[in-house]
Amino acid sequence: MSSTTLGGHQNLVYIVNEFQGNTPTFGTLKRYDAATGRKTELIKIPDVSIYDAQISNDGQWMLFLARSATEEKLQLIRVNGQDLQTLYCDTQNYIGDVVWSPNQALVLFSNEQTAELYLLNMQNGNVQVEVSHINLVNAMWLDDIHVYLTPAAPDTPPSSIYMLDLGRGANQPFSDLTVVFQQSSASFKYPCVDYSSSKGPTVFLSQCSATFFPHSSGLGKQQGPSTIAKQAPSDTAFHTFFTNSSLAVTVVRAVPSDTLLLLVENYSEDGSVATSQNGVWKIRMDGSGLARLTMQPAGYTTSFCEFTRTPWANGSRDGNLYAFELDNNQSQSLLIGSLRGGVPGTIASLADGTKLNIVGWMVM
Repeated sequence: MSSTTLGGHQNLVYIVNEFQGNTPTFGTLKRYDAATGRKTELIKIPDVSIYDAQISNDGQWMLFLARSATEEKLQLIRVNGQDLQTLYCDTQNYIGDVVWSPNQALVLFSNEQTAELYLLNMQNGNVQVEVSHINLVNAMWLDDIHVYLTPAAPDTPPSSIYMLDLGRGANQPFSDLTVVFQQSSASFKYPCVDYSSSKGPTVFLSQCSATFFPHSSGLGKQQGPSTIAKQAPSDTAFHTFFTNSSLAVTVVRAVPSDTLLLLVENYSEDGSVATSQNGVWKIRMDGSGLARLTMQPAGYTTSFCEFTRTPWANGSRDGNLYAFELDNNQSQSLLIGSLRGGVPGTIASLADGTKLNIVGWMVM
């Protein structure tokens, strides 16, 4: 994993998964040069779909999961498309929730069949069960030995955050994990929690007000008030620094500047909650400078990178650009905008069943 010389242009890497019906035909990693508008195909693999792709801390490598009908491969490739190598294989197709450590030496991933969390040491190839009896993990590395997790029951959003300490060794029971946040059922009737971290790393936590749909287990309303809190490395608790009464902040993402990206998703099953403010917003990490960046078209959903919470997953390495996805169940688009404002531009859009996913930003 020696380093190579990179360029100076901000590039967004993304996935293009093609299908024939439900059968994957090609999985492709591509990059878009934000300065020139040029698209470059990094690798195109037949008969697979690519998932859990992420870019290394140093911007030199990409880790991804290549899934076919018969096996899954956890693979590594340079951001220039060279030096493809396979780190781990599985024939049961139960690998998920892959996350890469900041020092680029360790990989966590879950096994949905065994309900176990595995740790792969990339330096010696060792694979061990780190935590047992755990499923649906949304993991985020805090540093090289601590990981935040949000286990959840099927079809239910997470309401708690736990911390895994790798220093405690292998085969930890779930009960060994430390609870760092528990959503209060008194003030929030339906889980509406998200979190992200900056390079600090300071952890940022968002919550909104949500309720169940009457006579159902589904979401009925999602609205303000919303809060954003932060936890510095020296703190043991979260401290609220922003509150908004009308916006349902459902996603918070730190980017490589003094900025948080917010996803606002006001919603009601009966149409009683106004959705005109939905879209991407930004705010400074001290709670000032709230501003709207996008207007979400009617019938569309907005999303960020779904594989990792690293700052460069959604924000460019120079802190000037951001990326997001738009989907209306018939077409899917990837867009890039400036954090200074203005209308975002579409870099890819497809309506033939092909799936597009943001991987993150690198410099080339």
